[in-house]
Amino acid sequence: MSLTLTRATKVVPLCVNLSLKAEHDRAVAALQDARNAAAQDAREVSTEIRDAAAAVQAIEQQMRDHTVHFTLQALPRKKWAEFVAANPPRPGDETDKALDVNVSALDEVIVQAITSVQNRDGSDVPFSPASDWEPLADEMSTAQWNDFAQAVLALNNGVTSAPFSPAASLVIQRSEQTSKRPSA
Repeated sequence: MSLTLTRATKVVPLCVNLSLKAEHDRAVAALQDARNAAAQDAREVSTEIRDAAAAVQAIEQQMRDHTVHFTLQALPRKKWAEFVAANPPRPGDETDKALDVNVSALDEVIVQAITSVQNRDGSDVPFSPASDWEPLADEMSTAQWNDFAQAVLALNNGVTSAPFSPAASLVIQRSEQTSKRPSA
């Protein structure tokens, strides 16, 4: 018998239009203002609150429409070990020391880890990691880049077995209990 191993993967969403974040913040503030004004009124949900909530949701939809999904895959153990050995923590850098690797060198591994890029609808986005990653990474905020760095670190240092979701298990247990109850 031969075993086939498929390395862990992780999807990293990237909103390519974060200018919408400021608009979203303003819309959320307007919704809170409408809720505060309505709290002084006896009505439960005013038209202003519904309109403000709809505006928030519309911006959230726009942000989802501007989000692409990168699928990253763990590297084979040997490649990861070679990368870590070639990129030891920088002296005096506490983040590097904690992660046992030169974090600034992770772009090299991110490029190797990207297996696909897709739109929200699942259609492929033309993207060549070898040539497209560096200019994209240069334009990202540190927070956006950190999502990729954390994913690569988690894939190569963390996932070793099938995950377990307590929330999903609880839903199934409750569903099974409900279906076993005698009907009246």
